[in-house]
Amino acid sequence: ERAAACKQMHAEIIGLFKDDEIAMLILEGMTDELSVEEMLELTGLDRTAYQSKRKFIRRTIDKHFPNGWKP
Repeated sequence: ERAAACKQMHAEIIGLFKDDEIAMLILEGMTDELSVEEMLELTGLDRTAYQSKRKFIRRTIDKHFPNGWKP
């Protein structure tokens, strides 16, 4: 059941960014535990743009799940 809940949460979070290719790449990289350098190479972003996109991702998730994710 825990695995199913994790899959559902992952799908819902990914769904928030379905129209943002860079955000999707970053989320996939985070899931795969890529280093910052690997993420920069994967996305083609510089460090500032990467940090900005990470902040956007975090704020988007916080906005949609203000009390945390509940299955």
